[in-house]
Amino acid sequence: MSEKGTEMIKAAIKRSAMKQEDVAKAMGWSKSGLCVRLKNRTVDADEFIDMMELMGYTVDPIPKDGNGDTTFRKTSSLRVREMVDKTIYDTQRAVMIIRTPNIGGCHTELMRDTVTSDYFTVFYHPFNGGGGKIVPCTKDEAVRLAIAFGAEDETIKHM
Repeated sequence: MSEKGTEMIKAAIKRSAMKQEDVAKAMGWSKSGLCVRLKNRTVDADEFIDMMELMGYTVDPIPKDGNGDTTFRKTSSLRVREMVDKTIYDTQRAVMIIRTPNIGGCHTELMRDTVTSDYFTVFYHPFNGGGGKIVPCTKDEAVRLAIAFGAEDETIKHM
């Protein structure tokens, strides 16, 4: 990793609500392990992206002209990032399995985290300016929800 990348991580940690120890733990490292990686510039690209997303930043290629491409978004809905029981769930690093129809401005998405493989639902609503609420679920619960939401057999088979 370049010096610029290392400085970006350090700046993100300072701006984040997370402490250096929290970031290290979430990455599976000790605090000293993170410090060594930053000092020696041995953070690889995947680790860089994971750390930045963990702290609430996106790392997407956006053309310099500012006309951003949404190809890399895995959901068409608002990004929701929430800590539940000391685990961070983030729609930005998850794939949507199925989405319910929009009724009265509300819908639910069943998602799987691409890093941890954890399943969770996101209930989106338009109230008080709009937003979403994350509720973790087990794989068995996710399969039952996918069936209830009308997922195709092929989708359920790959869960």
